[in-house]
Amino acid sequence: MNLEERAQNLEKEVENGHLDEVAKELHSLKPEERKAVKDLLVKHQEENADKHLPHLEFYDSGDIKSTDRKMDENINVHTEYDKKTGMKTTEDYDNRQDAVQSHFDYDTQTGQSTTAKYHYDSDNTTSFNAHDRQSNRNWSYDTDSQGRVSHTEQIDGKKRDFTYDENGLAQIDGHLGHWERKTDDAGKTHWINSEKGYDWEGRMNVDKDGNLHFQPTNGGKEFVFTAKGSMK
Repeated sequence: MNLEERAQNLEKEVENGHLDEVAKELHSLKPEERKAVKDLLVKHQEENADKHLPHLEFYDSGDIKSTDRKMDENINVHTEYDKKTGMKTTEDYDNRQDAVQSHFDYDTQTGQSTTAKYHYDSDNTTSFNAHDRQSNRNWSYDTDSQGRVSHTEQIDGKKRDFTYDENGLAQIDGHLGHWERKTDDAGKTHWINSEKGYDWEGRMNVDKDGNLHFQPTNGGKEFVFTAKGSMK
């Protein structure tokens, strides 16, 4: 198959929306062949600009750098690719009809999605999901309309819900029961679990990645309970 025939085959794949396959095929070519086919694809793209075909951007090597395509009149998809492997690294979906933006990260060795993040414009909330390769299980967290983490689910399925007030984190509900922030007469903060009789003196907060931090008042070591399910 000569270069023109190869380029024509790839043009058909582009028209059919098989962009990941095009990226892999281009990457498999020898450097000079790849650049030559890339030039033919760019020419075809310029000659058919009015047909609303997927738009391709290229690295200097001839590998695909990114693509933009429309799934339909409401959904736009932007994909980025790794120069070293020809595999996609990220993909973003903008669904204007449902007012949802989705972002996916990919493993450039396996091609599998490693994280997914969904933002909902209707209430300004977000859901994040990630895959843990070691356990082959997923973990996740959600944020509320103010960007604060409101819920986490660990790889073992255990969950936590977080409630806030004007002073920050106020309550925690999860597999260890109900925790509530209290202030004693001396102004010190305590976290009380009346079900189990726990009284932890110190500050608790949840970071943007869903990890729960406890800092003892006495200056002791900070504990971090990760959203994934480990403790540091």
